[in-house]
Amino acid sequence: MPGQSGSERRRLSGQVLVRLPAGTAALVRAEAARAGLTDAAWIRSQLVDLLGADPRDAVPVPVLPPSRPRPTVYVVAVAGLREVVGEAVGTLRQVAGLDRSRGGDRLGEIDAALDRLLAAVADLDAAKADLIRSPGETRT
Repeated sequence: MPGQSGSERRRLSGQVLVRLPAGTAALVRAEAARAGLTDAAWIRSQLVDLLGADPRDAVPVPVLPPSRPRPTVYVVAVAGLREVVGEAVGTLRQVAGLDRSRGGDRLGEIDAALDRLLAAVADLDAAKADLIRSPGETRT
């Protein structure tokens, strides 16, 4: 069975449903987590050992890492602002190129505006990182 592709359900055709008392189920979950396996994979490995079955029948299935939590509305809002400011930086750089081709009379103003926008980008990136790290707190 190792090396075969497909889900655990598709690879393993036999099935036995066992209902467990809450305490036993908690112990199984704890042992499976300690082994880095799904509950079913851990139980399968125990049965294979107990019954002396082919060790390949254990089909170890590692536990998937926890999924990332959905971003809060604040994180999404800050990311949206960051995108808009980033677009403004790109547009201002294009304006700088046009001004440069016409003699560069306003390059000083444009460079100063770019510096302010880039500082805003850095602030927005920091605020977003803070919101992701501590969603219930605000940055001072």
